[in-house]
Amino acid sequence: MPALTRGHHWGAVRPDTCFNIGVIYEGLRALGLAARHLPSFAKEFRLGMSARAVKLGDFGSSAPDHWPAPFDAPARVHLVASLYAGDAADLDRVQGEVAQAFGILGVRDGAAIAGGKVFCG
Repeated sequence: MPALTRGHHWGAVRPDTCFNIGVIYEGLRALGLAARHLPSFAKEFRLGMSARAVKLGDFGSSAPDHWPAPFDAPARVHLVASLYAGDAADLDRVQGEVAQAFGILGVRDGAAIAGGKVFCG
């Protein structure tokens, strides 16, 4: 089955769930990407979310010093998994499967809000 992306037609029936994995900058370092390649990534990606918190809207009670573990120690986080589901039962099922298959350090619940954005916490 080809990867289903925004540019790919989903067909007549969309899946009930979607699971994505993203490798963040610290993950690339941990995986051993050659040091000469690391500077080739965008500055925003290299800095990470905590270093750019104010620009991203994470200040006050949402500031990085209020983030729960492990998100309060960004050097420990190497991958980010995103789960999307149409209902809570599907989300719980897939989250259980992912938690059983991988070593999960932490979970943040998110909800879709206006403008196609996702609010976490």
